[in-house]
Amino acid sequence: MIVLDTNYVSLFQYPDSQAAVALHERLVSSTDPEIVTTAVTPREQMRGWLSAIHRQSDVQRQVPYYDRLVGLFRFFADWRILPAALNNQPAHAGRSPRLG
Repeated sequence: MIVLDTNYVSLFQYPDSQAAVALHERLVSSTDPEIVTTAVTPREQMRGWLSAIHRQSDVQRQVPYYDRLVGLFRFFADWRILPAALNNQPAHAGRSPRLG
């Protein structure tokens, strides 16, 4: 199991970027087919979009941020998301090392 943190998962939201392509190639060459993230990642990203919405007092200016929030939900619908508690497990607890 390869557990990606927010920084790595964020790259996949810009799939044409050089960094996303490089990470994708690295993961494809891995012998481990299970790529996951933890609940921390969608929480961090969701808080960012909610904060952007909150900063806009005009409802019409909030619309693009709500669109991004919906996109975030769709993006994470395809991911396996682990409980955040797994972030605190020692590396020697029988899990594969984190990539992120």
